[in-house]
Amino acid sequence: MLRLVLIIPLLLTLLGCDRTPAAPAPSGPRLVVLSPALAIILRDLHADAPIVGRHAWDMVLDKSIPACGDQAGIDYEALLTARPTHILLEWGQRELPQRLTSLAAKHHWQVSNYTLLSLDEIRETTHRLYDEFIYHKPLMAAVTAPPWERSPLALEMARAWSPREGDAGNAIAAAGRILILETVNPAHALGPGSFHHQIIRAIGGHPIPDAGSPYIEMDAEDVLHLAPDAIILIEPRNPDSPIRDDPLTWEELSTKLGPLARLDIPAVKNRRIAVIDDPLALTPSTAMIRLADDFARLLESWGAAPKPGQ
Repeated sequence: MLRLVLIIPLLLTLLGCDRTPAAPAPSGPRLVVLSPALAIILRDLHADAPIVGRHAWDMVLDKSIPACGDQAGIDYEALLTARPTHILLEWGQRELPQRLTSLAAKHHWQVSNYTLLSLDEIRETTHRLYDEFIYHKPLMAAVTAPPWERSPLALEMARAWSPREGDAGNAIAAAGRILILETVNPAHALGPGSFHHQIIRAIGGHPIPDAGSPYIEMDAEDVLHLAPDAIILIEPRNPDSPIRDDPLTWEELSTKLGPLARLDIPAVKNRRIAVIDDPLALTPSTAMIRLADDFARLLESWGAAPKPGQ
């Protein structure tokens, strides 16, 4: 009996050695950001909560941060290793994965799903992130961030996504009917409801088509019928590629436009074609502030300049 009494504590000790002690709970927010767009917004907010996991196709965060998945699936091993407190993602209308929700409940993760399909949704999401990670947190001793409406990013959005005044506004309006393309062969236009279309309208321009879906496939006949005064092709370069110093030549622009460059339309006849290659130009986020300014400068230059041959 004495031998049995001595063996039982020993067995309990050995069994306990195989159990990994639970990691202590993080003392503050630790973010896994499974959305390139949300990462851009957090960068522009200058949020100081550590980001411990990123989307596999992220374009702005440090590459040393572990990738924890993408729209195709989540890397749960990486997620568990990251030990987040918050998981931010764009999952659309799909139901969140069952394993994610069960792990979130077990580990007390706060999972937030955002939608970023319009300028209003970009603004609302930025507001939500500001309130959660900036506004209620002291910046330094006895100094707090201003309310959202007076924050630098909110003011920049209001300025960028508004009509320009004076001569600049008149020139933008004079630029005519603007067709925004994502691809050219076949042509895919960014139509009503897309944030690109909304930006052109917000700064005082006239995007076309006036009706339709946010993403419209067109053939050459459709573009000929629309007869745009100008065409902007959104063609993001690789984030690691350098910025080109000199503008594209007309020959280079014609090559990029493909068969559309042979159409008898005002945009071609008057050489009102441009390519925007900002790596973030198709990512719905606070990067749309810079894109709005790029659009405004482009339209203002077209509207203020005489057409070739005049």
